[in-house]
Amino acid sequence: MAVLDGAYATSRWLDACEARLTIAIIDRSEPALDAAVSVLEQERAYMRPISMEGLGWGPPAGCELLAFGSRG
Repeated sequence: MAVLDGAYATSRWLDACEARLTIAIIDRSEPALDAAVSVLEQERAYMRPISMEGLGWGPPAGCELLAFGSRG
């Protein structure tokens, strides 16, 4: 498992992560948010969405969860 803490870490390291599970924690007020969103959108194009029910976990109040799994 890999945890990317922040927009900069997400935009810099997401494409290099080889972990089976990668968690990106991003605050919408971070200055590097646009770059992180761009990287996440590119990754999402090759993944399938996972619902919170399918994931078996929900985010705490005030947080948003987007989960994706491989298509293969």
